[in-house]
Amino acid sequence: MGIDYKKLEFELYGLLLGARETLSDLPDDNEFILRLNGELERIKTKKYNAAVVGEFRRGKSSLINALLGLQVLPADATPTTATVNRITYGAEPAAMIYFRDGSEKRLGEISELPEYVTKLNAEREAVAATVREAVIEYPIVICQNHVDIIDTPGLSDDEAMTAVTIGLLKDIDAAIVAVSALAPFAESEKKFVTQLIANRGVTNIIFVVTFIDQIDEDEYDRVIDGIRSRIRDMTLQEVEARHGGEDWIIEKAHRILDEPVLFGVSAKKALKAFAGNDRRLLAESRFPPFKEELYTILTSRQVVNMAEKAANLLRDAVLLEKKAYETRFSANNKELSELEPLPERIKNYSSVSEEYIDRLFTSRRAGFSRLSKADEGLQNKLTAYFIARLAAVRTPDNSLVRQAVITAANEALTTMKGICTDTAGRISELFGGYADSYAGSCDAKFTYIESPDVAALLRERFNLTERPAFRFTAPLLPDTPNLLDCNIIENIKAGISQALVDYEKSLALYLRLLRAAMFGFAREEAERLTQSLPELEKRISGLRQKIDADKTEHDRKNNELDKSAVKAEALLAELYKDIDK
Repeated sequence: MGIDYKKLEFELYGLLLGARETLSDLPDDNEFILRLNGELERIKTKKYNAAVVGEFRRGKSSLINALLGLQVLPADATPTTATVNRITYGAEPAAMIYFRDGSEKRLGEISELPEYVTKLNAEREAVAATVREAVIEYPIVICQNHVDIIDTPGLSDDEAMTAVTIGLLKDIDAAIVAVSALAPFAESEKKFVTQLIANRGVTNIIFVVTFIDQIDEDEYDRVIDGIRSRIRDMTLQEVEARHGGEDWIIEKAHRILDEPVLFGVSAKKALKAFAGNDRRLLAESRFPPFKEELYTILTSRQVVNMAEKAANLLRDAVLLEKKAYETRFSANNKELSELEPLPERIKNYSSVSEEYIDRLFTSRRAGFSRLSKADEGLQNKLTAYFIARLAAVRTPDNSLVRQAVITAANEALTTMKGICTDTAGRISELFGGYADSYAGSCDAKFTYIESPDVAALLRERFNLTERPAFRFTAPLLPDTPNLLDCNIIENIKAGISQALVDYEKSLALYLRLLRAAMFGFAREEAERLTQSLPELEKRISGLRQKIDADKTEHDRKNNELDKSAVKAEALLAELYKDIDK
């Protein structure tokens, strides 16, 4: 007892519907969901698209005209087809032009078709560029069972026409590949057939050798056998080279190519025979057996095509869910691995950061020493200002001596102001480096916890208002009415020495304050991070639960989709067995 095809269609439809429900979290515009919806619609309408494809000058349009039994599509020795022409069943001959801008036009006569779909001249080519598709309704038996025959522009004609044909591949079910008996199966044709085989949508390929009227009758078997072998050997080699690791493509290639379905016809003789009702000429064209066999193949392949596409879709659904889960798991697991060490690091943050600051300061102790000690030559440099000014006093007068000391003191202060500014700059640079080093340390970074700009905040802390400054803190002149009887220089040296000692003390204090600022900041950071612990631990717990729940949901989805895929493949296997019988 054969297969109940209605029941099989119903089962396939149910399996695909179940897959869509399982993947309901995917958006409606997801590429896979669009494919799935398209296949569900295809099962309901039973639509089956068979495209006639091939290089230009392979007689594709003439082949379709012969199937119609009438010169409906324009055909010429030069490349003419510039649009997609769809032949569909209609009780009466009619033609509709669908333009790219969304408008449409019903032709009064099919004979008007060449004005819209050919590129025989520049004017017609410009019109054809505005056409999306021409649909010809015709009472052809081969199209009665929801089969559409599609005439495509020639490959390698020009890039735009090739792109039109390539773009059709996702929407066709069977390919009728036209191969010329005069130029049998070129390298470009081999590559295109390989592309057809690798396309999941194309489930069947039929080869038609055209122009057999151009070869001697006694050469027919040799030519056909040679082309059959050439197609099989060249394409299998190309498929292996391109898709050696993809089992489904290799299996499909052998199913199609081990015993390729191939016919030799003369469309030209067939059309002449139809016009003249010449049975002898029709027999010479070898067209009747091809047409009859094509009808059988296309109608019988409809349900096979449906089952193959359903099985492919369901297997793709399994892979899609697996890939989506792996992507989610990888992202969630990465986040968890980064979050899990944080609580312990936060608890240890205060002691670890203070140890880090200690190491930082210890490693640069020499820099501190240089900053906190005045230059040994500075005493002499400052004393020189006073000696020079006092030496210039020529009249023994207390007021002149006092004024000379004041002038020299101002010069010394100006010099020291520059030195203090330079030292402050070096301190700023040194602690700015500390800020950056601390902020960049692993202990100061906590991924997934909102954190301020640590370096910027530290730099603000270092911007203390009281900066070290040089000033004379002891009298430079002795407290006596007569300065001329005193050793003024010794008194000045003592004053300079005291000022430098006080400056060194202020530098050391300033550096200690900056160091304390770093420790204070570290303690505040530790407190801030400690306050984030409850929320962090809650997040870690939630993430673990999310990973577990996602794994459970993935297992459920994967199990359902895998069962559906196995069921569809079993139905397809039964169908193959039934057809083989």
